[in-house]
Amino acid sequence: MVKQFVGIQNHEVSFTDLVENIQTCVNEIGTSMVETLITEADAALRQSPVRKREWYIQRSEDTKICATLLGPIEIRRTYYKHKKDGHFSYLLDEYLDIVPYERVDLGLKTKILETASERSYQQTVTQFQHTGITSKETIKNMIHRVDMENLIVPTKKKSKTPTVLYIEADEDHVAYQDGVNRFMKLVYVHEVYEKDPGKSTRKKLKNCHYFSGLYQDSQRLWEEVYSYLDDSYNLKSVEKIYFSGDGAKWIKEGMRYLPKTIFVLDRFHVVKYVKKACIGMLSCTAILLDWVNQNKKKYVKAFFKSRLEDGTLSENQRKNILNAQSYLLGNWAAIQKQHNEDYIGCSAEGHVSHVLSSRLSSCPLGWSKTGANNIAKLRVFLKNQGKLLVYLENENKKIQKETRIKRLDKRVIGPKKEFNQQFLAKFPLLENGLITGARNRIVSVMQ
Repeated sequence: MVKQFVGIQNHEVSFTDLVENIQTCVNEIGTSMVETLITEADAALRQSPVRKREWYIQRSEDTKICATLLGPIEIRRTYYKHKKDGHFSYLLDEYLDIVPYERVDLGLKTKILETASERSYQQTVTQFQHTGITSKETIKNMIHRVDMENLIVPTKKKSKTPTVLYIEADEDHVAYQDGVNRFMKLVYVHEVYEKDPGKSTRKKLKNCHYFSGLYQDSQRLWEEVYSYLDDSYNLKSVEKIYFSGDGAKWIKEGMRYLPKTIFVLDRFHVVKYVKKACIGMLSCTAILLDWVNQNKKKYVKAFFKSRLEDGTLSENQRKNILNAQSYLLGNWAAIQKQHNEDYIGCSAEGHVSHVLSSRLSSCPLGWSKTGANNIAKLRVFLKNQGKLLVYLENENKKIQKETRIKRLDKRVIGPKKEFNQQFLAKFPLLENGLITGARNRIVSVMQ
């Protein structure tokens, strides 16, 4: 503190320098306090009568470095051997819920995962470099090793079930390291739009719940959506579910798994294909869009017939117009349902940009399948108000429980006995080595 004060007087320490220096000092004090408490706790365990009755001391002062939010902490503890079954353990690790071989504290791991879901691996390393994390590879490994398939927010029945629900779906195009672009699917369920408090002109989705991932098999995705609906709502009270999207095969497939669905083509793609139909004569865009909106199918058919008869069209233009004709006329009924009184529109494009693209595809990145899938699932988990620290703590408890069960199994079953083959050979029936039914029964009984 004296050093900082002198630096201020000599104009050598700015306000920013002062805050950074004090933060470093506070972290060092915190690290020292934690190390001291751990040393005292280990000493108390060594002197415990219960420990002396059940455990031998195998080694003293084994050390490992654990990265924490305060900085790297050196953990010194004693290694013990059980007097009865002979297994080894760091008793202090069990008291502190430290998983074997884990060198990153769960609090720090949680913050790193949350940051990496929003920022690049290098930016994440820079933010947490004071913790001892210095490699992008370390951040990547953390993302890859978390079991994201079970990263699901627990749900319970809503107190009130609306008569109309809304499901919207779209996909992001993510670039992978093998040079292939793949769909990252996004589905979200909500009840209606409502005003966003404090923002008079903006609306937000009421009780919105997201689903995302690579999902090679769409069936699993829609089963998850149905499971959420069934857990959260009384589906018998729901009269209809508006299902909005761009009409992709994987989206329409969801109607097979979800009840009372009404498919509606989102307006973004209607406008997109109307513009494609008017390529070379964009002045007709507004007219064609009006005909589509007013359900004038005959006029639209006549428009396409006239356009395709134009001999001046290039091959590429003709292909685009045929594509637009197939899309608009093939989804005509779904387009007209946009005018249903209780339909409120679709914002899937905006949600894809906000939930997925801002991290996965807005920059020139090349993802692995595991990395992209895990980042997508992590982002929607956090959007769904999931508690990442609670999830990681529960996963650690599972690992510790499995370790205890394996240890107990070894005690109960015991080591497999090895039989002296020379002893077995003394039996006349076993001397010739012939495999017979009688021989097998004798060997089985002896074992």
